[in-house]
Amino acid sequence: MQITDSSVSSEPISTTKEVLLEVIDLHKSYLSGGRPLEILKGVSLSIHRGESIALTGSSGSGKSTLLSLLAGLDRLTKGQIRLRGQATQDWDEDQLARWRREEVGFVFQDFRLIKSFTAFENVSLPLEILGWDGQKARERAEQLLEQLKIRERAEHFPHQLSGGEQQRVAIARAYAHRPLLIFADEPTGNLDPETSQQVLDSFLQLNDEEGTTLIMVTHDMSIAQRMQRHLPLRAGRIDETSSSPSLRV
Repeated sequence: MQITDSSVSSEPISTTKEVLLEVIDLHKSYLSGGRPLEILKGVSLSIHRGESIALTGSSGSGKSTLLSLLAGLDRLTKGQIRLRGQATQDWDEDQLARWRREEVGFVFQDFRLIKSFTAFENVSLPLEILGWDGQKARERAEQLLEQLKIRERAEHFPHQLSGGEQQRVAIARAYAHRPLLIFADEPTGNLDPETSQQVLDSFLQLNDEEGTTLIMVTHDMSIAQRMQRHLPLRAGRIDETSSSPSLRV
């Protein structure tokens, strides 16, 4: 079923692109004091392949909950999430884990690098886990570190890197296996404003080159405005009066 995204004021960036994710009347609630606390209250939207989307909102608005549901890290209460037409809420934990391992990358605020591994090893590890040929894994890791302008720091450990350098390594790791989707949760939240913009420049350039679909939670409106679409959440719903495509081309 084709879902029209009513959360934006104009058509998505390209109506000819594949609809990758469909969110249909999504609800999520938790028990609090023996009573249901509703976090998401009927979110519907379509995400096209290759789009970059910012989810914003105040604390408690539901943006991080929505990201977790899209990534299969949490279970919805009502509604549907469809990936290329398949209802992911029907998948078991093994299916979700396999999908995340093979087609999804994550970038977190706190980097989550392995402290005893060099930058190069942190990037190449996911490829080794997926069974990549050793030479191809090395070449891919070197390529990404070069693209993110951190190749000269490849043999350094996380404690020898600045915050911006650590996040570049984390971004390289997320893209290493050429994922279909990247989920980013406040990826510049631990960086100063100047470093944040530098890292974001590299992040978006790499995403464009890879053609990956990027869904990012951020509180920074200057970051949200650089994404292809901005979807603000308020009280568990997409704020249709504020949602809009950005001017980024």
